[in-house]
Amino acid sequence: MRTAAMYDAQQAGDGTGDRADQAGDGPSRDASPGIWRHLVAPTPEAAVAAATRAVLLGVRDRLAAGADRVTVGLTGGGAGSAITRALGDVADAPWDRVDLWYGDERWVRVDDPERNDAVARDVLRRHPDGIGRARLHPAPQPAAGSNDPDVAARALAADLPDRFDVLVLGVGPDGHVASLFPDRAWAVDPAADAFAVRDSPKPPLVRLTVSMAMIRRSRRVVLVAVGAAKAAAVRGVLAGDPALPAMHATGVESTLLVSTA
Repeated sequence: MRTAAMYDAQQAGDGTGDRADQAGDGPSRDASPGIWRHLVAPTPEAAVAAATRAVLLGVRDRLAAGADRVTVGLTGGGAGSAITRALGDVADAPWDRVDLWYGDERWVRVDDPERNDAVARDVLRRHPDGIGRARLHPAPQPAAGSNDPDVAARALAADLPDRFDVLVLGVGPDGHVASLFPDRAWAVDPAADAFAVRDSPKPPLVRLTVSMAMIRRSRRVVLVAVGAAKAAAVRGVLAGDPALPAMHATGVESTLLVSTA
């Protein structure tokens, strides 16, 4: 079990912060009103720790600013699930004042182990006195008499917060975030906060996802790209490639890209 203070101490001692690039030092990227930083972590474990630290810092700062509750968006995938598990190991965070969503979800039943939020439900169940006090908002699921993902997307949009205080997004090898894929309708209905994707290039075909408009209203965005397979996407984001959804995924106050390359 870890504490939030231990993550603060690790930030001072692991040296990763010394490799952060400030916005404006490198190639042009999509304009963002906040700070844009790139942190290169020496190992996948260090990348997960850095992203976990960023989430905890975002929670702490919002509460210090007087917020009653903090809205956090989680992500699936290997690194995203590792971040969720790491958050579960932090017992002393004010989890009873945190609401959790996922940035995208597979259109499968809630008891399907392939759901992104299956990890969060397991973590909350294992830590009832810690992160188990947080409020998890699962995305709608297929059900008898309600099997239309477009209807479900509208219900998801109605349940989303006005904005995420902290939103964690995994970056795919193709530069996708959430279920917003290159060369597909990832900017469909930009006025909506969430919509259904019916042609995902990776299974399952049908997913629910937040929109880019919703992502860009987030106060802080934490992008995570772990592993050699993500290196090309990271280079594209740093180069400002407009074809990559990840390049557009910026926060109002800050954007942090954590990568291992």
